[in-house]
Amino acid sequence: MKKLTKKRSIELCLELWTWLSMNPGIRKHGWPGWNENVNSDCFACEYTQQHISANQSEWSCKKCPLLNLWGEYGGNDPCINSKVSPYALWCDSGCKDTKSAKKIVSYCRKLLKEMEKK
Repeated sequence: MKKLTKKRSIELCLELWTWLSMNPGIRKHGWPGWNENVNSDCFACEYTQQHISANQSEWSCKKCPLLNLWGEYGGNDPCINSKVSPYALWCDSGCKDTKSAKKIVSYCRKLLKEMEKK
């Protein structure tokens, strides 16, 4: 996948999660817009991975465009390890938790509106 901008990664997350919120029980790769050239299972992770500096051995979740959505968690992978993360709740539900999917949609919309104001 070509290098993502922060805005484009959020736009893709919005498209994906909007679809997932309307199609409970289907995993992310079932989305018709999924691109096989994506190295990560998430466009926010893809952005983070693409924007690490050359001297970093691992990518850092601290650069995740959606980091504040995942809740308080000090370690790696806060999206899946935080007990309050909408993504973790969605995964734990067998991809059926539309309320959590809609929280991700709402957060992406909020971020895009904030970016438009700048």
